[in-house]
Amino acid sequence: MLQHRLIGTNKSDCVKNLHGSLAIVVVGTLGALASYLAGYFWRNEAVTPLDSYKRILSTVSPHDSAFRTEQNSTVSGPSLAGCSISTLFADEPVHGMHLGCIQHTPTGLYATMFMDGQNHTRREVIASMNDFQGLRTLLGDRLGLAPVGRRNGEGPRDKETPNTQKPWSMFSPQGIAIDSLLDLQEGANDVLLYEGGKFIWPGVREGYVTQVTALDRLGSVKMQTLSMSPLVFSVENFLLPEECTYIRDVAEPHMRQSGVKLMDHDKGKAATDWRTSSTHFLASKHHARIQSVDRRVAGLTRQPVSHQEDVQVLRYESTQRYDAHHDFFDRRLYARDPDTLKLIDNGKRNRMATVLWYLSDVLQGGETIFPRYKGGEISYDSRHCEGMKGALRCPPKEGSVIIFYSLLPNGDLDDRSLHGSCAVKHGVKWAANKWIWSDEIAPILGRA
Repeated sequence: MLQHRLIGTNKSDCVKNLHGSLAIVVVGTLGALASYLAGYFWRNEAVTPLDSYKRILSTVSPHDSAFRTEQNSTVSGPSLAGCSISTLFADEPVHGMHLGCIQHTPTGLYATMFMDGQNHTRREVIASMNDFQGLRTLLGDRLGLAPVGRRNGEGPRDKETPNTQKPWSMFSPQGIAIDSLLDLQEGANDVLLYEGGKFIWPGVREGYVTQVTALDRLGSVKMQTLSMSPLVFSVENFLLPEECTYIRDVAEPHMRQSGVKLMDHDKGKAATDWRTSSTHFLASKHHARIQSVDRRVAGLTRQPVSHQEDVQVLRYESTQRYDAHHDFFDRRLYARDPDTLKLIDNGKRNRMATVLWYLSDVLQGGETIFPRYKGGEISYDSRHCEGMKGALRCPPKEGSVIIFYSLLPNGDLDDRSLHGSCAVKHGVKWAANKWIWSDEIAPILGRA
């Protein structure tokens, strides 16, 4: 639906990476717990720097029975037997996402948390509690997590800093929300805590493969991490050949020059300054096959269908391209655009992820490019993709999709999600965008 001009990312062929840690233990007297409920409601991850935890530690006596710290793997609480959270340890910190193991013991719950997805520091917190909200409160206090926004100890949030401002949340490794004691299995539970309140797949490291289950028509797929920063994944054979053909055939008679959502400083400029493809939005409610793909995308992202915009079908012919841009809306760049500010609720909701469908192969060119891969230099002009030496490049392959995140696990906008479409040199590129929002968007866009 809405399209807008923005800025850049980088590398040279799709890849993966991750690392970090901290442990926290919570004990409370609890009766027998009901068995695990597989509620299918999704959210997102979060990661945290260790300095704020050092500050917390300095305020607590090392002899305080409610708070104990361990710098190595020897802890007085139960071992991590039964938990497999260590398989998700990242090579580098993932700020806003914390990994954990919550275990049932004879005296209550014991939670061990590894901050920022890393394994080199773990802390224990011991306290008595008898309800899930008490567990949340203790975890928030001991980890220095603010109810909304950044971690305590990082200083007050700049009111101009874009952030989706969601309460932090916990999920299972498969993206199932943990909202109550009933969502915890008896025994041990792997958990992921996200400061931004929304589930984001842990990338772990470049090349890491995640098995994603419960997908419409497919059952499960293998999702490979292509990049940790920005966070990019790929899935092959996500779309069936007949689905690619159907979408191309239905959209082709309606294709028109692509537009862009202009920032304040670009008002009055032509969309073709940045984008030369053609576009058509397909309303899912008119197409049962696309509704099936929508459900599959919901399963892939662990976000409800109501968080999706209608699919935008794209066609790039020879020499056509789309310069580097972001898919999120930075409210500071749309300060004089009341419609966009209303759409994003002044920054409280935003596009959090993009699932890019490749509907055809391309003989040459047409790669999706991320100029800021691993912190590369900003570059906007997709006519000169060859000059972006360090950029991540994803060549189109019919039936495949890539997933990249516009929001970080702590809810902030990810500037490194800058991406573009290199000019097609030979052939025609067919693709489609599915934008996934951090909140329900369908009723706001008239899709309900």
